[in-house]
Amino acid sequence: MGRRIISDAIKNQVIGLYRGDKTINEIQKIIKSISKSCIARTIKKYEETGTVRDKPRSGRPRKTCLRDDNAIYRLARKFPKYSQKRIAQEINPALANHISKQTIGRRLLDRNLGSYTAAHKPLLKREDKQKRIKFCKKLLQMSDNQIKKIIFSDESNFQVINRDNKVLVRRHAHEKYLDRNIVPRLQGGGGSIGIWACITNEGSGMHLLYSGRMDQYKYIETLENALLPTRDIFFPNDDRWMFQHDNAPCHKAHSVDNWLSQMDINVLQWPARSPDLNPIENVWTIIDRKLAESPVTSLADLKTKLSEYFDTISIDYCKNLYSSIKRRCRMCIKNKGGHIPY
Repeated sequence: MGRRIISDAIKNQVIGLYRGDKTINEIQKIIKSISKSCIARTIKKYEETGTVRDKPRSGRPRKTCLRDDNAIYRLARKFPKYSQKRIAQEINPALANHISKQTIGRRLLDRNLGSYTAAHKPLLKREDKQKRIKFCKKLLQMSDNQIKKIIFSDESNFQVINRDNKVLVRRHAHEKYLDRNIVPRLQGGGGSIGIWACITNEGSGMHLLYSGRMDQYKYIETLENALLPTRDIFFPNDDRWMFQHDNAPCHKAHSVDNWLSQMDINVLQWPARSPDLNPIENVWTIIDRKLAESPVTSLADLKTKLSEYFDTISIDYCKNLYSSIKRRCRMCIKNKGGHIPY
């Protein structure tokens, strides 16, 4: 609630009684329509300025007081997906003055609470978060040298036309739908190619391109033709290396588990729905950005560029990704197993 507006006539009456040696309690008993705090403020203002009149204001008075602003802020923090219109609908019945959604927006900006596009992330249940925390604590106990012996892997799918990354354009307001200012979308993306790849601390490993969906049989063939050669290149005489892959259905098939066991491959147990902990995900972002900068014209062109862009991932970049792993784990633990900005 905002402060009540007191007329100059009542303020002058207060000052008259005060100058007549009346106490605040005595004045309040005489003028029952105002509170003791209001009387005290009026007297203080008179003693400081010699008048009870308000100073001229430069603009329209605010329709909300500090209490109103706090209520708006608390509601927005409690329900971050509420629109300004929804917040106004919820808050107005409790306010003395009706306020608009524009006022809501200004009050929230005063508290540095902006409006942003929500991030799309996998749904994490309570048990998922607990497993992520447990995994991160285990990884933090590993030495840097042990982490450097992990081969991280993943699959991704890229389309000829459609791109996932955001593209910024410089244009006038009325030029939104000009051909040069739009990112074309095509149902089916004009065709797509899958890529399985892996990285090491010493650089990018082998990769394979494939069409259609990855299944358990295709996955075993991929591991034979890409993972094993990567192992032979980077860990030829070291049996302490580890292999990481996520929990995709084709990865968890019995046939795949049997093959990994027969090959005596030590697999890093990976928490579900955790792409933000996998450093190779950053590689896909770079590739998608490069594809947006150099438009793809056909499936053959897409295959060529996918291989080229992956093979040009630098050793320094891979080292930077590996150096971020423990940082990711600490952030995940600090966020109680929730998503992290990677």
